[in-house]
Amino acid sequence: MRKILVLSVPLLMSLSPVSAQDYLVVEEKSGDKTAVSVEEIRKITFDGGLMSVYRNNGEEQPAQFELDRIGRLLFGIVEGGVDEINPGGELVFYTAGDAVGVKGLEHPADAYVVNMGGQVCRVVKGWEGSPEIDVSSLPTGVYVLVVGKAAFKFTK
Repeated sequence: MRKILVLSVPLLMSLSPVSAQDYLVVEEKSGDKTAVSVEEIRKITFDGGLMSVYRNNGEEQPAQFELDRIGRLLFGIVEGGVDEINPGGELVFYTAGDAVGVKGLEHPADAYVVNMGGQVCRVVKGWEGSPEIDVSSLPTGVYVLVVGKAAFKFTK
């Protein structure tokens, strides 16, 4: 008899300190990452060697991940203070003292530094990845550098 474990969003939210801006990030052992907004998750099941993530958007087909390929699951808690959502993996985010930067931008893009309260703290229009964005005047905390469709979570 196969056992099915079903986790509902309220249960997940009671177990983890997530907010409306947080994501479930599935990091595979290969380094590939998939992010799903916690607000979009209807349920998660574990069955037959698969983790299935069902969304609230009416899609019948869940996002599925083979359990033996999953390296780790993150719910907005980042070990070491750094994580990223980087579709295609084309960008390399980094911190350098009191600055953050990105390598690999092919075209200028708007960059935003956002605090965990959702407040935009810095805006750089048409940024080319350099010079680095100075964050020295920001208070200690957790921030997200958003560049196009990619995001980098860092701790200052």
